[in-house]
Amino acid sequence: MGNIDHIINWLIERSNVIKYEVEEIPLFELKEWFYNKKIGCLEHNSGQFFKVCGVDISTNYGIIQKWSQPIIFQPEIGVLGIISKIENSMRKYLLQAKMEPGNINMLQLSPTVQATKSNYSRVHKGKKTLFIDYFLESDKSRILVDRLQYEQGSMFYGKINRNMLIEVYGEFELPSDFCWMSSEEIGELLNFENMINMDTRSVFSCFLHKDDIEYPINSFNDILNWISYLRSKCIIYSKIIPLSSLNEWKITSDSIYHFNNSFFSVIGVKVFSDTREVPSWTQPIFKKVNPGLSGFLSKDINGTIHYLVQAKLEAGKKTIYLAPTVQCSDYESKVDSEIFIKYFLDCKNILYDKIQSEEGGRFYHYQTRNMVVLIDDDIEISSHYKWMTYNQIIDLIDHGYFNIEARTLMACLNTIKKKRYCYD
Repeated sequence: MGNIDHIINWLIERSNVIKYEVEEIPLFELKEWFYNKKIGCLEHNSGQFFKVCGVDISTNYGIIQKWSQPIIFQPEIGVLGIISKIENSMRKYLLQAKMEPGNINMLQLSPTVQATKSNYSRVHKGKKTLFIDYFLESDKSRILVDRLQYEQGSMFYGKINRNMLIEVYGEFELPSDFCWMSSEEIGELLNFENMINMDTRSVFSCFLHKDDIEYPINSFNDILNWISYLRSKCIIYSKIIPLSSLNEWKITSDSIYHFNNSFFSVIGVKVFSDTREVPSWTQPIFKKVNPGLSGFLSKDINGTIHYLVQAKLEAGKKTIYLAPTVQCSDYESKVDSEIFIKYFLDCKNILYDKIQSEEGGRFYHYQTRNMVVLIDDDIEISSHYKWMTYNQIIDLIDHGYFNIEARTLMACLNTIKKKRYCYD
């Protein structure tokens, strides 16, 4: 384990000390949640936190051009924030061993603050979110990065979070669930599965270090023109509908699921934790049927590694955003139908291949295989794909063009390749 022994031992110690319990329950047993018949959605008594609604999609883009599905409606903007400091000429990042009800291994390393506005505003009437003032009050810290980025567009309807990195000066008391880590240590931890949570990876994607020299085959201006052209041609009609109006979905008192038992289901969970703002609660949560795949094909073109980027439309977004080459659920069943999947399963030159969890506050045991592979083949691509260099991707992430699946995958690749972060 090298220089991360102390972090692994700390996580083991926290998992042995922290008390938590998560139980799957029928939706009708949820406390403080009800089915709002006026709008046809599942919501909290306070009207805050989030709602589970239906969404109906019609579009002229892609193979499937009409569908409906359950979706999470949460219009408030949350905070995903990491505190940093300089110690012995090295930048350290403060991460939290956080319990989330959907985590497959319960404890994962989250940002210093990972909170919805409902949580840090204390709608739950529980304890105050630790360190939140450092992110909301400008006189307490120096902001290094502050970016608005979308959450999973396939499951959230227009959900955005602030991804923040701040710098603090001086010392403060460190709670037992928090630990300072260097970028090298974080890079080592990303070689473990389900260790660094999605929100942490999302924040790190917003300040990645660029390569020194690149020779792109497509200019940045050409890429921007390509995005604008596709967005101008894409027509999408999306509207929130009652859950009872969903096509091909079954709603019972226990759960909401697809007629073919595919994609995902909506279940209830009952949670106990002695480290969260409130000690116990119930909530709806999205449960995946089978693991998904998010992967970039890469290729050496004219001496520079290029990545094949997909222009993708998702249910919760109003236009096209950039995504990995392949982004799908239950990928093993789609080898014959989904373009490019075979390259990931057959490739011998794998740059990154790890199972990582999705965000555990809304998704239950939701895992995705994250891959980057290097190919030699000349492949035919449609107008929905474009080869881009690493630096071009970083610039587009900075301007909010990439979805969270692509951003977190780039954060993993960047960190294990020891390029690290632009503020190190």
